Amino acid sequence: MLARRLGWVLITLAGLSGCGGSGGESGAEEQASSSPDYLEMASGNRWTYAFSEPDNPYPQPRYTLVKVDGPVSIEDRQVLRQTTHYLWQSLYSSSYFKQTSSQLEQHFDGSMSVYPDSLNKWTVLRLPLVSGDAYTAYDYPHLALPDGSDADDIEESHARRRNVVVGHAESVTVPAGTFTNALKITVQSHAVTTSSAGGIIADINSSSEHWYVPGIGMVKQRTTQSFSSTAEPTPVVDSTESVLTGYKVNGVSTDTTAPTIIQTWPANSATVIDVTFVAIEFNEEMDPDSFSPSTLVVTDGDGHPVAGTYSAGGLSFEHGLPVGTYTAHVEGVTDALGNQLVAPYTWSFTVVPNPCYGTTMFC
Repeated sequence: MLARRLGWVLITLAGLSGCGGSGGESGAEEQASSSPDYLEMASGNRWTYAFSEPDNPYPQPRYTLVKVDGPVSIEDRQVLRQTTHYLWQSLYSSSYFKQTSSQLEQHFDGSMSVYPDSLNKWTVLRLPLVSGDAYTAYDYPHLALPDGSDADDIEESHARRRNVVVGHAESVTVPAGTFTNALKITVQSHAVTTSSAGGIIADINSSSEHWYVPGIGMVKQRTTQSFSSTAEPTPVVDSTESVLTGYKVNGVSTDTTAPTIIQTWPANSATVIDVTFVAIEFNEEMDPDSFSPSTLVVTDGDGHPVAGTYSAGGLSFEHGLPVGTYTAHVEGVTDALGNQLVAPYTWSFTVVPNPCYGTTMFC
């Protein structure tokens, strides 16, 4: 259920807020100067949102990080990539967009989609955004998928429809501030997946409201979706909300303060057993993409780097660290809005045998 929910949250978050930037940097056509840019999705821009489910309160805040980079090439098309990180767990997804003077397009290719090659893009929004405009962005009543496109090797087909209504400017208050000129956009989406073996695999209805501010981008989103199928005929309804907590748009940022380290695990000079990860706790949310072999390294007693899997704030080891002394070093990592850790930090720890292994003692 979580994977289903996250997938559709991503479609509404990335699918509407993403675009291709402006000018030669994105390979997109420049919008008319008289039309304000509500999308503001040029390469390098980023936003953080507090993510919640009103009917399922979380014990701890959950945040998403949305970033735009590029241009990148899809076949012969120059587009921008939008990546959404779900910072409370190691999940992310990327979508690809291009903005022209008349529309915002989402792009696909064979490596990213099981749709037929003839469908390599679809329209997400018409541009410029005009209050009172209402239209069907796309309507594909039958998208046949090739045999073997799914794990069950059963031929499937999709039907997808997206209706858009551009409302009027409203006042919206979110953690990042109060905005009196937030343009409201309402989207109704319907997607059905059917199987040649009979029955509906998925029938998803989604209704979402988005508020955009010129020079900033999306400041709030509220979505309700229902999921049903032949196997689950009773619709399962989920509601989610994302509100802007910070942004860095065209060089203007709500946060210019460098992150600081609160503590590490293992702690400096600690003696520990069964170490499967090295973690750093920061005073704020970090950018997962900034953690790599060049910014966080753990070396053994001979100075050899230990391979692991990176995440926002740590490095995990599938089989744990062998007994020995280790040194960890971090530098150059950034918070969610791109502020870099001011100074490198190095610490060491020692892994000792677990006294419970190979014994019958109670531990």
